[in-house]
Amino acid sequence: MVWYACSDPGIVVVMGRIGFILLMMMTLHACEEVADVEFFVKAEGFKLDNAFSEQEPVPPAFEHRILGGLVTFSGNGTSYRFDLRDANLENFQFSLPAGQYLLEFSMLPASLYGQQFASFSYEPVEVSVKESIDTITIPVEADCALFLVDDSMHQLDNGVHMIKRHSYSEGYFTSYPLEKDESTGLYYAYFNPDPISSDPSAFLWFYNGRPDTAEGGLSTCDLEPGYQYYIKILD
Repeated sequence: MVWYACSDPGIVVVMGRIGFILLMMMTLHACEEVADVEFFVKAEGFKLDNAFSEQEPVPPAFEHRILGGLVTFSGNGTSYRFDLRDANLENFQFSLPAGQYLLEFSMLPASLYGQQFASFSYEPVEVSVKESIDTITIPVEADCALFLVDDSMHQLDNGVHMIKRHSYSEGYFTSYPLEKDESTGLYYAYFNPDPISSDPSAFLWFYNGRPDTAEGGLSTCDLEPGYQYYIKILD
């Protein structure tokens, strides 16, 4: 390679400007290529007490599924929103530029007729997203209840359902099957108790035919958020 000396000051200035522009372009390009930070969000403090504290047998250990809802990270004049209304929050991998954010959740309370994931209450909080993190832990509080139904003796031909039925609807109702947890074999549903005791519409239902108490319907009116209700089918 041959180098040529140049004594013209004008050419030197032009060359210097070109070098500065190239350096700036390279710097901007390098900034654009910085990867977003990937991380998980873990809900801490979600707890449901056993409704029957002296119950035998003791309910098997059950791993909660936590609803995500609409998750928003706001900071530096920008907002990032993730739709996790039908997803487990703790299984979702977020990806964001590094920075300080206000983390907020928006979700409906758990359905009267059961759902796959648990709802919770939460106060917005500032979080720091940086390259060194892989998990952000947030404090939450349960605002729903849980049915755990044990049919290990295989007494139920069609599984377990929650149903929507008003007293004036006679034989007409809508059925919502409980999920089955493969690790424990339990049927489960997160729900909120029916608030209208004068005309209940939400029941846990075990049998075929017209749903009523005599045929296995259990109204949720007298149940409470913050508890799990373990039911073992014997015969």
